[in-house]
Amino acid sequence: MLNEELQENLKMHFKPLKIVAFSNCCRWGCTGSYDEEDRTFEGRDKGIYFIRLHLNGMNYLANPKYCYAQYTDYHYLMDHWSEERNLLVQWCKVLGLLEGQFKIVKPESDIQAIQINFQQPLNLDKPTEDDDESTQDYEEDHESTQDDDET
Repeated sequence: MLNEELQENLKMHFKPLKIVAFSNCCRWGCTGSYDEEDRTFEGRDKGIYFIRLHLNGMNYLANPKYCYAQYTDYHYLMDHWSEERNLLVQWCKVLGLLEGQFKIVKPESDIQAIQINFQQPLNLDKPTEDDDESTQDYEEDHESTQDDDET
């Protein structure tokens, strides 16, 4: 499965916090994530409950420039912005991002989601060991062809 290790890391960190940290489908209620695997899973009553970054599925983008975090209770979010923002900083760290490599945009009203902008588009299509081997095989074949052409 695409981004399986990242999905597992996000699940381990955020499932106990009652936050769905990624999506493999389209929206809350149809995430294709651990909230659907576990019939007892309940999202948070207040604050951030879903981070919409598609790691697989029909809405997958290999190099997203931003994503959104959904929340309940705008007034709670504003009153607890520092703690809620810190959850997103933790999420970015699980993705391998450092402070300065992302910007978390506070919503101006209750009709806006929290936006997380990435300084550089994420690279979600990281090569696997199999990809590295096939690249190496190609390069070796290509080198031998070049050597043959030069003689």
